[in-house]
Amino acid sequence: MIHGKNLREYHYDIQGLRALSVFSVLIFHINKNFLPGGFIGVDLFFIISGYIVTSVILRAKDKGQYSIKSFYLNRIKRIIPAYVIMLAVTTLIMGILLTPNDFMFFKASLKKALLFQSNSYFAHSGNYFAPNSYELALLHTWSLAVEMQFYLLFPIVFCLKSIKLVKQFLTGFLFVGVFIWLTQEPNPQNYFSLYLRVPEFIIGALTYMYQPANLIKKSGSAYAKYLSVIGLLLILFSLFFITEDTAFPSFVNLLPCIGCVLIISNPNHAINYYLSRPAMVWIGNLSYSLYLWHWPILTSIKYYNQQYELSLFSIALVVLVTFYAAWLSYRYVETSFRKITLRTLIQSGNIALPIVCMALFLVAIYLNKSLVTSLPVQLTRYADPNEICHDSIIKDCMRGALISTKEFLVLGDSHAAQLNYFFDLVGKENNFKARVISSSSCITIPNFDVNRLPAWAQEPCLSQIKIATEYAKKTSTIILAGLWEYHTSSKEFLLALDQFLTDADSSGKKVIILSQIPTFNENMSRIYRFNQLGFKTTITQGKGWIRANNTINELVAHHISAQFVNLTDIRFFDKIPFNRNGTLIYYDNNHLNELGVSQYAASASKILSKII
Repeated sequence: MIHGKNLREYHYDIQGLRALSVFSVLIFHINKNFLPGGFIGVDLFFIISGYIVTSVILRAKDKGQYSIKSFYLNRIKRIIPAYVIMLAVTTLIMGILLTPNDFMFFKASLKKALLFQSNSYFAHSGNYFAPNSYELALLHTWSLAVEMQFYLLFPIVFCLKSIKLVKQFLTGFLFVGVFIWLTQEPNPQNYFSLYLRVPEFIIGALTYMYQPANLIKKSGSAYAKYLSVIGLLLILFSLFFITEDTAFPSFVNLLPCIGCVLIISNPNHAINYYLSRPAMVWIGNLSYSLYLWHWPILTSIKYYNQQYELSLFSIALVVLVTFYAAWLSYRYVETSFRKITLRTLIQSGNIALPIVCMALFLVAIYLNKSLVTSLPVQLTRYADPNEICHDSIIKDCMRGALISTKEFLVLGDSHAAQLNYFFDLVGKENNFKARVISSSSCITIPNFDVNRLPAWAQEPCLSQIKIATEYAKKTSTIILAGLWEYHTSSKEFLLALDQFLTDADSSGKKVIILSQIPTFNENMSRIYRFNQLGFKTTITQGKGWIRANNTINELVAHHISAQFVNLTDIRFFDKIPFNRNGTLIYYDNNHLNELGVSQYAASASKILSKII
């Protein structure tokens, strides 16, 4: 991702490797089915960065010109301008495109990206490979954050008395790092971790320091000519056979690293010759800017289309716009700032760059609020988050006829949370009260497979399950609600639910499982914004909810204590996502808004009165 010294100071084939790396990432991000392991391009970038930055430091030391201050200034000058401009332009586009709620999350990620802390932010916000990751316009900045953090620490190593000590220290650190790789428990957060990425930088650094190319040349081994071939095969194998399901870190992740080192170590091979061709070198020159711009462009188009897979026209558009933006960035930003000294930068007026970027940030915030008339708050949520026990406990979590002695327990994820006002109305009409305890993406029952949730959702899930379990002991009737199409794909969840119902059979408790409401392929708040902006939109209903409801119904049929209640056939759902007056009753693609919840309750009340 980060460009290095002038091409005359290192192999041209390294630029070719950069081209291969950025192409791999681009193809993977366009559609991961095209190149399942394309994300390993980032691993290759880290190795190349370690190699290049070590060459920069050692050449400067050889000339007696090395200082940590000058190193940091050069890194800032080369990285920051193009990066900040990308952030500013992306913020402007997102200010126009995103709904206010989505823009709020974007701004949170922007703050971390500006501080080069986005790797830790995204580690706790979700999974890099999650289907909705395309909505995170700054997700790609995690790797730049890792690089900058590495650059902050790495020069300090060269304060050791001799290069020999530096080699020994880095070699020892590498062995420790690889040991951690091979013993670390798989976790989605690992992917963003600096300390688990450091071994890749060190592999690149040691490749430069030990100069295996010279060792190979001196050895005169007949097998040396095969090293680049083996290296390329390892990289190709990784691109096609390492997938998002491969644990990181693991031994498998070493394969592309070894492949990259073998190619760098054999610069006179035919493979290196082809990597050094002008077209590959040109793309390698653009690689930093290509990486910077491809993801915001992709996310903009996918956010508008609201689907992961792109048409051939959209793919062609993404590639063309990405290359054009990258060329502009390389030609007018990277190249210009690379040649400017800090003093010249200030004297020439280029200090205006941060001022212009700040202005773009402020304009984006203004446009996000003013371009489109905001929906009433009741149409943008299913309940006031400060009034419900979702992810945490607020008061007694009780809804409905609060003075009634008839009490039920409602458990589930956000689809249970959206029923808070529902049970307020239905409970008052049928003289019962309901305690609603829910957590994001989590069905709050014992043995729920918490590990598949994003890191930020796991602790609230466990906490709510613990509390819900205590209340369940005192309750004779439990109601479950959830986004079943998200959960039924997990065998562990189905086992947990089956066990929960088996325990209910044994204890004599009654369990009512409510059907998942219909879902859509489009987010309704976004549809509203796009319509107001004059963009063409379509609304299509999903099908996963039907299969999921059938799966839950089949599981329930094996338990005498459980009953599946299908409410999706009531008149309320005839005109969705609108009501009969043409008002939106969904606020995203799978949740009702407050108006929808109240009308859902009115339609379902009589049916539930016969069951509860």
